[in-house]
Amino acid sequence: MIDEFIISPGSPTPLGCSKNSQGFNFALFSSHASQVTLGLRKKDKIYEIPLFQTGPIWHIAISGEVTDLTYAFRVDGLSAPQKGILFTPSLWLQDPWSPFPVSQSLPWKSPRNDPWSHVLEEPPFDWEGVQKPNIPFSDLIIYEMHLRGFTCHPSSKSSHPGTFLGLIEKIPYFKSLGINAIELMPIFLFDEEKCKNIDPSTQTLLCNY
Repeated sequence: MIDEFIISPGSPTPLGCSKNSQGFNFALFSSHASQVTLGLRKKDKIYEIPLFQTGPIWHIAISGEVTDLTYAFRVDGLSAPQKGILFTPSLWLQDPWSPFPVSQSLPWKSPRNDPWSHVLEEPPFDWEGVQKPNIPFSDLIIYEMHLRGFTCHPSSKSSHPGTFLGLIEKIPYFKSLGINAIELMPIFLFDEEKCKNIDPSTQTLLCNY
C-alpha cells in the first residue's frame, strides 16, 4: 500500500486502463522492457509504482482514492537503435490504449512533455441494440476524412459544422456514394497551427486540419 492506494498484481488483459470490481487495472505491452513504472499524478504529486510482468505484458491493479488522477508510464530496457529499440526511462510515456488523453493548454507543448491520460470511471455506452455490421475487409469501401474539416466550410451546408453531428448529417451522402466505412483522421486535440505548408496565393502558413 502506498498512501491512499492499495496495490495488487492485477491482470495482463485488457490492455490500457480498465475499471474492475476492485478499482482500476493498468496493462502495457513491451516485449523488450526490463522495467515498467506506472505514474499516478494527483495535483502536483506523482506516485511511481513498478508494474508486474506476465510475458510481454506489464500490469498492475490500483484501488483506493482514484478521483482526479492522471497516469503515464516510464519504460526502461536495453536500447538497440540499430534494431529500432530505444528506451528513455527519464521520460513519461502516454498509454497508447488511452481514450482520455489530457488536453494540452496553450501555448502548445510537445506531447512528449504532457503524456498524461485521465483515469475515468466512464459508464458503459448504450448501443440501444445496434449490431456491428461485420463487413468483410475485402468488401470495405472506406472514406478517409478529417472530422472538422469535412463540414466546417459553408459549402457543406451543415447545421452543425465541424462536429460529430455535422458528420452524422452526411451519412445519406456517404451511402449514395456506396461508402460503407468511414476512417476518421486523428480526432484528439492537436496543434492545428503546426504546419509547414504555405498557401501559394497568400504565402501564409496553412492550418493543419
